[in-house]
Amino acid sequence: TGLVLLSNDGDLVNRLTHARYGVPRLLQAVVKGIPDAKTIDRLRKGVYLPERRERRTNEEGTAERRPPMPQRRGQSEGTKSVRLEVRIVEVGSERTTIELISRDGRDASAREVLTIVGFPPKKLTRLAIGPIELKGLALGRWREMERAEIHAIKRAARGDKDEAKK
Repeated sequence: TGLVLLSNDGDLVNRLTHARYGVPRLLQAVVKGIPDAKTIDRLRKGVYLPERRERRTNEEGTAERRPPMPQRRGQSEGTKSVRLEVRIVEVGSERTTIELISRDGRDASAREVLTIVGFPPKKLTRLAIGPIELKGLALGRWREMERAEIHAIKRAARGDKDEAKK
């Protein structure tokens, strides 16, 4: 749940969603239990995920798998490392609320990483994409972005680090 941006600007959407551009996403996860310092450190250093081999359709209309990405030094074949910036927001007796910043382009990666370290999220909410924050909207409601917000998200998508962190 959370913030969703809709746009007909394909280049902007690509820059906001592709890991190469590193536009940060602020996520809030509610997990069962209390992650220890070792788990938090593992999230910060990076967790290897199995790489998905996406299917594509060839000219004949049959599905085929894409070849795996080239292997990097120190990396197992078919994996990628996902690092998250982590901050504990609230610790309860049975659950913990964590804020995560992901720059890999897919919020699903944060869900997968939390599951791998033993804390599958019960709830995952996207609070911000780059400088655009989810504020003041009830679940299921929407609004148009203001001109200043559009300029800010475009600057963040171009790689202006100051804008991306706001």
